[in-house]
Amino acid sequence: SIVFNEPISSVKHIIMMTLFIILFAYLSAATSVKFAAVFFRDGARTPLRSFPSLSHRVKWTLENRQLTPLGQRQLFMLGHSLHSRYISKEKLLSSKYNQSEVLVRSTDLLHSIMSAQSLALGMYPNQLDKLTTKQLSNEAIWSPPLNLSIAQHVKERLKDSALPYDIPVVGVRSYAWTNDRLLQLESCAAYQRYRKQFYESNKFKEAYEKYKESIEKVCEMLGVDVNRLKGEDIFYFIDFVLAAEFDGQLPELSKSPLLKSLERALADFLIGEPVSYTHLTLPT
Repeated sequence: SIVFNEPISSVKHIIMMTLFIILFAYLSAATSVKFAAVFFRDGARTPLRSFPSLSHRVKWTLENRQLTPLGQRQLFMLGHSLHSRYISKEKLLSSKYNQSEVLVRSTDLLHSIMSAQSLALGMYPNQLDKLTTKQLSNEAIWSPPLNLSIAQHVKERLKDSALPYDIPVVGVRSYAWTNDRLLQLESCAAYQRYRKQFYESNKFKEAYEKYKESIEKVCEMLGVDVNRLKGEDIFYFIDFVLAAEFDGQLPELSKSPLLKSLERALADFLIGEPVSYTHLTLPT
């Protein structure tokens, strides 16, 4: 997908964009996909941090940092979409999972790994027509322990399907949080230097003054000293409210002007530029 982040303020820009879209459509039609890199976030989950002053207003059936059933379903459907595009339409991948074709990479967080697994199941759906529940319950070969005397029989019955219902086992690679040089900014020295410089700059002070009223409201709501509030605190507050919104809770906060103001403040505090909260970019 292509995203334009510059305003179209003239007929010239409209014409240029139209010509570009036509050219891109022509090139897309004349070529085939040889490689694809897909980046995606985790699905709906419980918040990363709890706030005592707000926790009594919401009710979670899971602990913090857990992928919810809705989150699992979101990623399963996304996987189904990728199946339609890269397996059914583009023929880029085999219809059955092949580890030499696909690399799945995740941060070392349970909700991220579960999201990747849910997506993989959507990409390679199981074949329910090959084995019914009734067959499973009547066949002794599926019951543990699986000893050597029936191993050959099991192998002949399963063939290439390792698990019942032909469920694919898709490997998800992750690295320890402190050693992840690809997906974890905390381990990036350049990012840490830039961040330290920004927090000490006049630009940060200007951003703080710009959103001071919203910040003070949050501090009052959370019972936090405004002088001790950090940019991360704003992030965790937004995360808490949005997690609640996906669960149908705290609508009075999730749809309030305060949250929108805080999202803009978070972007300013984290990278020093007023960009979209969901499309944070870093200088190279």
